[in-house]
Amino acid sequence: MAGHANDLPPIDQLIRGDGPDGARRVLHWYDLMCPFCYVGQQRNTIFAAHGFDVVELPFQAHPEIPPGGRPAGERSDALVARIGAEAQASGLPLAWPARLPNSRMALAAAESGPPPRPRCLPLAPEGAVRRPFRAGPGSR
Repeated sequence: MAGHANDLPPIDQLIRGDGPDGARRVLHWYDLMCPFCYVGQQRNTIFAAHGFDVVELPFQAHPEIPPGGRPAGERSDALVARIGAEAQASGLPLAWPARLPNSRMALAAAESGPPPRPRCLPLAPEGAVRRPFRAGPGSR
C-alpha cells in the first residue's frame, strides 16, 4: 500500500480476510446507471448484517456512452423480467429509463470531496443511484 486513504490491500487479503485487521470484505463494484448494481444494493445490507465489511468501488461500465447519454434501445424480455423480479423482491421501485446516462461525472463527484475522502459513495441513500430507475420511461 502506498499509504493513501483510498488504497486497498492486495485482493487476496481482501477476500480471505487475513489482512492486519482480520476483516472479511466483499468488494462491490458498481456503476450508478447499472440496473444490476441497482437491485444488488440490497445484498450489501445482508453482507453487513453477517459481519462483512462491504467496500463499494465505483467503475464506469459503459464509457462509450456519450456525455449526453443515448437512447436505451431494445431490452431483452428475459432481462427485464429478471431485474424486475429482483427489484420487487428487494422492495425497490423500478422504472426503466428511455435514455442511458453517461455516469462518468456522477462517479467522479461521488469520489471527490474534501480530505479525508470517503472510500466511495454508498449506494443505499436516495439520490443519483436510484434516479435512473425511479424516474420513469422518459427520464434523462
